[in-house]
Amino acid sequence: MKYSFVALATVVVLTACQPQLNSKQICADNPQLCADIDQKRWCRRPRSELVHTRYMAEQMPSATNTYQLLIDTESYQNCMATIADMVAKPGTNSNSNSTQWYLRSIDTLENLQKQTETDPDPLLSLYHWARSKDPAAKQRFLAAESAGKVIERKAKHQAAVYFLKNEPAKAHGYVMQLLSNYEIDQENDKELLDLSALSYLKNNLQEEALVMMIIGNSPQIAVGMIGGHFKVSDAELARFEQEADKVRRLLNKGNFEAEHWKL
Repeated sequence: MKYSFVALATVVVLTACQPQLNSKQICADNPQLCADIDQKRWCRRPRSELVHTRYMAEQMPSATNTYQLLIDTESYQNCMATIADMVAKPGTNSNSNSTQWYLRSIDTLENLQKQTETDPDPLLSLYHWARSKDPAAKQRFLAAESAGKVIERKAKHQAAVYFLKNEPAKAHGYVMQLLSNYEIDQENDKELLDLSALSYLKNNLQEEALVMMIIGNSPQIAVGMIGGHFKVSDAELARFEQEADKVRRLLNKGNFEAEHWKL
């Protein structure tokens, strides 16, 4: 089955009839989403991303949105940890309450992790396996994998990331599913394209890795990042660029068959 942006229609329904809300508007209309966040000073970008993710998770509850909520809560907590450490140094504002907000961010993350630690969803099980080496979470994920229940795009992507270091062949299987079953473009899917290049490289498919890197970047950047692994002549680079153009068109239309692609 091919998946396209049409599958995101339910998301569009939430936003098509109203202007995109900013974090200040979300907090004003939904104060419960922002009560544990310092809305005035610290960590503007991770704070805004967390507020938007909380709003989306409330409007459209799903395992994928809950996973993103965990990730964005981590990012906000890490930022607040840095701020609290900076403010605590001599010569800084000792009256700052950044430590209070940092401690609240720890509580928030711990509570969210506790709420999701036994969730059977493969993506959330993978999160807890990766973060805390939870053996129960590991078993839940592996059972879901054996039963063919790792089907969401985010779950496949994170599984590929997780397995890439120690089980590159397994990771590559997930990468090929992603490349073959979705419409992929450079602007919106650069993270996946870079992951694909790393996966091909880890599986000793150097030429394919270079093509994927060209699709996600400029040829010059691609050669700079991967060229150290093998020599590339000008003639070969021209051939790889031509192949990249062909593969890019197939990816854009969702017609790429990764399992049958070899150079």
